[in-house]
Amino acid sequence: MNYDYETMPFFSILVPTFNQADYLPYALDSIIAQTMDSWEAVIVNDGSTDNTNTILKNYSSADPRFKIYNQENGGCGAALNTGLKNSRGKWICWLSSDDLFEPDKLETHLKWINAHKNIKFFYSHFFYLNEESGDKTEPDLWRPLPPKEFQVSRFFQGNYVHGNSIAIHSDVFKKIGFFNESLRYGQDFEMWLRISSKYPSLFINKRTCVTRWHSHQTTNDFPVAGLYDSARACHEFINTHSFEDFFPQLDLSTHSHAIEATHEILKIAMWEGSYIYQCGYNTALLERMREWITNYPSTQTKESVFMEIAKHTKNHSFKQIPMAIKLAFESLIHSKLPYKYRPCDFQNILKKTVKNPATDPAKRENLKRYMKNLVKNDL
Repeated sequence: MNYDYETMPFFSILVPTFNQADYLPYALDSIIAQTMDSWEAVIVNDGSTDNTNTILKNYSSADPRFKIYNQENGGCGAALNTGLKNSRGKWICWLSSDDLFEPDKLETHLKWINAHKNIKFFYSHFFYLNEESGDKTEPDLWRPLPPKEFQVSRFFQGNYVHGNSIAIHSDVFKKIGFFNESLRYGQDFEMWLRISSKYPSLFINKRTCVTRWHSHQTTNDFPVAGLYDSARACHEFINTHSFEDFFPQLDLSTHSHAIEATHEILKIAMWEGSYIYQCGYNTALLERMREWITNYPSTQTKESVFMEIAKHTKNHSFKQIPMAIKLAFESLIHSKLPYKYRPCDFQNILKKTVKNPATDPAKRENLKRYMKNLVKNDL
């Protein structure tokens, strides 16, 4: 099918950029090099003070598919939202302005879109490019791919979706909404989590994009901030969603699915490296599980879940987890009366972790810096 670029590009590529004039032309050239030409690039200059504007004027003059928008610096989430508001494509992609698309990126997505009509959220594998050495390598995935029934819950452990690899139908954003601009380092993670609770996703086992590693990356200024933002996103999701929302592909009213969900949450809760613990140990996930199981209608299933919890407290790995998590498990075992979840106070978790003498000094300083950012942004 042929598309009129002025009215209905098949793909809209969001390109947020801030002071990356040295890399921006390579990113835009990788869009021009696409083997599929039904696209628009919605480039948002987020208050750059270098010669980004001159570069963008040159590209938009040469190719009308480059749409340029300028705004005061508001962070990546704000730039992405401006891009979304001005996109006309049926499908949305994202390219960081210091990264690259493979030439067949869009064509690959089109093939998968046509082959899987029911899917509105695709993501793929990726390359790394070392700026100093010039080496282009094939890394492993950040996290193991989750079974479809755990595509939401596995985000509580870590991020498995590479932002530049995505293709998401524009209708999804109409239902889900915009990026959370207050998460200046984790707006992408929070969006994938939110979308996954409403739409099944599908992984494309092909490397469609290239992440460039270089010394001027924004994340190098405060590399752990992304983890902290992701932890906050997890807690906000847990606070605002029911336990059933963690498993949209399961029917938790059935015994077998309820046991599957139990095993999944217990595994996440017992791993110290889970995103939900990046700003301090807490009981939010287990308390949401407690609300679900203590109000469960089936006595048989309820008792089975309590037995599974008790088994986990007796294995060797349980002895290694922090006391705060052990106590939460104990409360699950002994609290069988109906329980109402109380929203987790994320800033209180931060404060307790900073004050805890057992907290690593380097982590304490990073958390203090993160807390200052929260206050500065009036969060």
